[in-house]
Amino acid sequence: MPDYPTVPIPEPTKGEPLQGEILFGPSQGQSAQQPMLALLDLVSFIMDRLIEVPGTKVRVGLNTLLLLLPIVGDAFSSAVSAAILTIGLSVFRVPRIIAARMMMNSLIDASIGWIPVLGDVFNLWFKADTRNVRLLMDYAGRTEQQPPSTWKHWLFVVGMALLFLLILTLIGIGAWSLIVLAVRALQAPPAR
Repeated sequence: MPDYPTVPIPEPTKGEPLQGEILFGPSQGQSAQQPMLALLDLVSFIMDRLIEVPGTKVRVGLNTLLLLLPIVGDAFSSAVSAAILTIGLSVFRVPRIIAARMMMNSLIDASIGWIPVLGDVFNLWFKADTRNVRLLMDYAGRTEQQPPSTWKHWLFVVGMALLFLLILTLIGIGAWSLIVLAVRALQAPPAR
């Protein structure tokens, strides 16, 4: 008999795991996709919400810390977002508009994240990895009998597309104006 004390563990009720028992595979009533969803949620937690800033309710993760490194941090952060997106969309079946919204979230995060200071501040608020995993949690595993509401996602994607077109138009107008000014400056007679 061992020299250490034994602690009595109450008998579990039927269907509950033993205390401390490790269960492999899906439990009763749980789909086989749940472990993958839990893994993606863990990755998004580490990347976006790992540490709470003392005195605030703001949470930061490895993503925010990595963005302080100029090129390597941005590339690593974008690669992790792409991995979450790739795994999530290959394992889970979600409506196409949700997939488009997830891709839009990652593209917005990656493109603004490359801007030196603004990208870091934006990342504190946006948290694309968490948004994408939440979308997967909301829409994964739904059957055809439970059609999800997607109007707000359509509104987001169309709004972002219009904003993108507006920005491209403004960039085009600005570039054209600079070209016209440069041509006029080159054609002007020299001042005497």
